[in-house]
Amino acid sequence: MINVMGTGSRDLVVADSETRKTVMAWCCSWLDELSSDAPVTVFSGMAEGFDECLAVAANKLGLDWVAFLPNPGFGSYYWGQHSRLQRNRFDAFRGLLRTASEIRTVSQRIYQYTDGDVRVHSNFVRNSAMLAEADVVLAYDTGSGGTGHAIRHATKLGLAIKYYPTERG
Repeated sequence: MINVMGTGSRDLVVADSETRKTVMAWCCSWLDELSSDAPVTVFSGMAEGFDECLAVAANKLGLDWVAFLPNPGFGSYYWGQHSRLQRNRFDAFRGLLRTASEIRTVSQRIYQYTDGDVRVHSNFVRNSAMLAEADVVLAYDTGSGGTGHAIRHATKLGLAIKYYPTERG
């Protein structure tokens, strides 16, 4: 079994259609290649953009995928009230979520506190939860903070990281 986690920018959802198609083809190609070696399960953090793309790619290839939700209100906030497309996409979120093999909510609150009373956003807790079980990371790195956090953590864990060639879009 190969667990594949995705990390990437929400901005993919507002990118031009050629970039979105190219990133989707890249995800499908990597997932197809990895699944030729062993069964693959995809982990999506369920953000608009790249996480969304990866879940859709898993569906296209008939792969199981797990939705990792940071907190119960994540979809309503990020896909509904604060969609990068500036329109309510909460129904699209719920529709995509229905296709997941499994749904995991990693925190009941927006913020968690560590033993040292450090406040950590549940989006980062979600990234860490996915990385703890991942074997490979597909990264669409355009410089977002969440993606940078996931890549740094994956590097520390010694995980294989496949980067989308950003000069393509």
